[in-house]
Amino acid sequence: MQKMNVPYSYLTEQYRRGSALREHILVDLNDLMDDGQYTLGWPVKRFERAFEKTFKVKHAIGVSNGTDALALSLVALGLNNQNQWVAAPSATFVATIGAILQAGANVRLVDVDPQGLIDKSAAHRTPARCVIGVDWGGMPVSWDSDNNWLEGKHFIRDAAQSIGASINGVSVANLGECVCFSLHPLKNLNVMGDGGVIATNDDALAKELRLLRNHGLADRDTVARPGFNHRLSSLQAISAYWQLALPYTMENLDWVIEQRIRNARSYDTWLKKCPMVQISPRIPEVKAVYHLYVIQAERRNDLVRYLQSQGIEAKVNYPVPCHLQPGFAFLGYGSGSLPETERQAQRIISLPIHQYLRDEQIEYAATCIQSFYQDPEKALSEATANRAG
Repeated sequence: MQKMNVPYSYLTEQYRRGSALREHILVDLNDLMDDGQYTLGWPVKRFERAFEKTFKVKHAIGVSNGTDALALSLVALGLNNQNQWVAAPSATFVATIGAILQAGANVRLVDVDPQGLIDKSAAHRTPARCVIGVDWGGMPVSWDSDNNWLEGKHFIRDAAQSIGASINGVSVANLGECVCFSLHPLKNLNVMGDGGVIATNDDALAKELRLLRNHGLADRDTVARPGFNHRLSSLQAISAYWQLALPYTMENLDWVIEQRIRNARSYDTWLKKCPMVQISPRIPEVKAVYHLYVIQAERRNDLVRYLQSQGIEAKVNYPVPCHLQPGFAFLGYGSGSLPETERQAQRIISLPIHQYLRDEQIEYAATCIQSFYQDPEKALSEATANRAG
């Protein structure tokens, strides 16, 4: 089998010279420099309207990043002091927990289910007034306003990894009081830096969030309430807008998502033949968007080492869960506190899944995984010899 490079990142391809996305962005940047509307100008308003139309949500509020989207949502719901507890899974990027602390609330970490999503029964048992459900890897947490597992708790969706996902045909942008998206460069809808969006169908919340992101200013001279400086940059809004507005091409969000789903199905077909690899159940009514393609695997660390030696940029997101991070030791959790989270942290691997992968690259990555498990010791020996050579 001839060695092949299977890269994890795709950003230089997305903004390549001559692409429609790059050309439209450059035209708009010239217009922006002509009129100087750099702060909450027409690019932000245009992007927000396009987001609302695309995902059929009443309000989209552009903010500085996904972390601030979560923190502002908590503040808008009144969850901004030490008397308020917010539950979240430990199996998440640090930003989810950091946002709770940034807002001023207390953190209650809970375990995950076998899919890596928040354990609803554990969340139900907490005294928290709010639950943050994390759409891990682009797989959305199921939610319904009548679900008794919430039992009067607020629900904020950390949809940083799930833009474009849906349940029973309903966009996740509508499945939560506040739904918080990241526009980080590696997300399916992204910008050239940092950005975020909060989606809500609640008029009063939308008004509060627009105040909070811009110093609490009702107008230039009137401070309606204390606020923050968490505005979405006009420059970043231009990039995000065109990924929604372009026709169905290699830069359009719908194309990006469909390609990722196609790639995931191809991986599924290959890896079902490998008993040492566990793939999460695929639920017909749930449209996952595969920001990450995550599997659980035996001898995870050895497999990652072997794949990387073969040119496959496999990653581990995230090897140390938040409750075991030294920076969160003050929360009082220790080894064994959240057993399913800790079990999965020893087994998960993220394979390259981006929209520019070719069929032969996916086949190559899957074949390398199968080859590893046929004789792990031989595979590792060859990998070591290749590095030494």
